Amino acid sequence: MSGAVAVDTSVRTWGDLIADARTLLQDKTPTSGSRLRYSDAEMFEAINRMLIEVRMRRPDFFINAFGRRSLRRVLPFYSAARDMRTPFPLDLICYPAFVHYLVGSAEMREDTFADSGRAQASLASAMLALSTVTPPPSAPARG
Repeated sequence: MSGAVAVDTSVRTWGDLIADARTLLQDKTPTSGSRLRYSDAEMFEAINRMLIEVRMRRPDFFINAFGRRSLRRVLPFYSAARDMRTPFPLDLICYPAFVHYLVGSAEMREDTFADSGRAQASLASAMLALSTVTPPPSAPARG
């Protein structure tokens, strides 16, 4: 055995993440006509913002997932049109933080029924989760 550490990343997809956030947002059934309150494109905007937050606050997760040079590369930009089935790229220990971030971001957008306290709590929960989790030991550096 080479001693490489296995990082669990392929169990969930971006589509799973969005579905989990929609459950908390109670946004699985269209409310008017055939539209959900939050489009997949809006959810992916939040995903891309959260990736920036993670790389800024916890670069160790990027190093573990993509190797040391990943911090110098341009972040991938994910979109609803092509990435619903793309595997969640980071260790799953980050997954709940992404769910909370999507929920908080979506609720911050609400006008009439905004519960900014809940939105702020979801965003704070996401950032707290990032600051308190410990990633698995680094795998040997890739690329």
